[in-house]
Amino acid sequence: MRIDIRAISPTDGNLIMDFKEEFGFNEDEVTGDGFIMLHNNKISGMCLYAPLNNPDYTRIKFIFISEEYRNTGCGRKLLMHTLREIRKNGTKYAVVFGKEDEPFSRFAKKFGFSFHKETENMPDYNIIKL
Repeated sequence: MRIDIRAISPTDGNLIMDFKEEFGFNEDEVTGDGFIMLHNNKISGMCLYAPLNNPDYTRIKFIFISEEYRNTGCGRKLLMHTLREIRKNGTKYAVVFGKEDEPFSRFAKKFGFSFHKETENMPDYNIIKL
């Protein structure tokens, strides 16, 4: 089985729409930059990120892994690839917004993200220094 991770390109529309059906996310959510994981030329995972107002910070918007590839290390590979690439682009901190008990927050914690409660200027978030 061939596994590739690459940047999302404008020509990936059909692949992403097929993947969208599995997760039910809205087309409007697929904004910003990101990476797709492909198994035999079919998307098995996607991670999107976007800059925040401060150039030192990048938000990891979401990560989706197809059911058949969960608990196989694919999510870890895709997130680690994304973190390496955004660090190369000058990001010092990666941020994941969400409550502490949400699945993505629990997943992020495995990689060293630390949880912070909502403040006056910021909702609940997880952060890691890159």
